[in-house]
Amino acid sequence: MKLGILGCGDFLRWQEEALKASERVEVKAVYDPNRERAEDWAERLGANAARSEDEILTDPEIDIVALFVPPWLRKDLFLRAADHGKHVL
Repeated sequence: MKLGILGCGDFLRWQEEALKASERVEVKAVYDPNRERAEDWAERLGANAARSEDEILTDPEIDIVALFVPPWLRKDLFLRAADHGKHVL
């Protein structure tokens, strides 16, 4: 399954090894408002650095969206991901 990650902060750092070791999940794209951080993580995970949340949410190849964002941002992103038929972590 292909994964899109919203948020490239500490939680992604904690999940890095598990994501790299997974045989079932491939990180396709990451997004963070800090473009430099998103590009760094994209390179580390072999993914693309998306230019917006919508680029991940509307990508038909992405099956799962990981919301590695602060709690106050999750509700809207969760609803938007669900509207696009994505599984949400």
